[in-house]
Amino acid sequence: AALPSVRNDDIKAYLQWWLGEQKDRSLVPAFENCLLSGSDAVRTEAAWALAKTGDASVLPVLARMVADDRDAAVAEQCLKSFPGKVVDAVAPYYGNAGVAGKKAVLSLIGQRAAASSKDIVMKAVSDPDETVRGAAYDALASVVQPADLAKLYSMLELVSADYAEPVQKAIIAALNGKSDAEKYQMLKDRSGNASAAVKARYWPMIIEVADIPQTLDIMAQNTADADLSSKA
Repeated sequence: AALPSVRNDDIKAYLQWWLGEQKDRSLVPAFENCLLSGSDAVRTEAAWALAKTGDASVLPVLARMVADDRDAAVAEQCLKSFPGKVVDAVAPYYGNAGVAGKKAVLSLIGQRAAASSKDIVMKAVSDPDETVRGAAYDALASVVQPADLAKLYSMLELVSADYAEPVQKAIIAALNGKSDAEKYQMLKDRSGNASAAVKARYWPMIIEVADIPQTLDIMAQNTADADLSSKA
């Protein structure tokens, strides 16, 4: 099936929205052609119309859109609830994508908890672009495993304050499966000989898993560290 010939982009975009609501898979080729439009509105409605069909053949088409910064954010939204192996489809475009495309891929990796793409996330936390770094840190807790704990501890101790919280969340995620008592001991042992500034980054995680006596012990230790710092 083909779409009616319309020159006005606003009307064309509205037409695609309406036809997209019908979820007619026979219109997939016509919607794909509209992705070549110079109009942002037309391309956006074409992408959504394709996504609404739920057709498996649409996944590679939407995945390619992340490589174009004009359409990456739209592609990300369309793919969030799309069935199938979305991350496998978008990950190959990460290397050649711009900032918006990289953010889209990282967000989808985090949303789908795609541990198979963990390497992309781990490298992206050092990306020179702040937007990409932020997306990588946001995805971190969704992809880490117990084997990553040593790397995460080092990351927490060296990272800027802006990214401490997502690393803390990633550490807690990597400790999943341990009892609270085990988590408490592992975190306390790691922070034991650290500076007061580094210990302060472990306290929120330790308190999260501590019982009342342990919490009181932490508060006493924190007070003692503060006293030592003030005398230094």
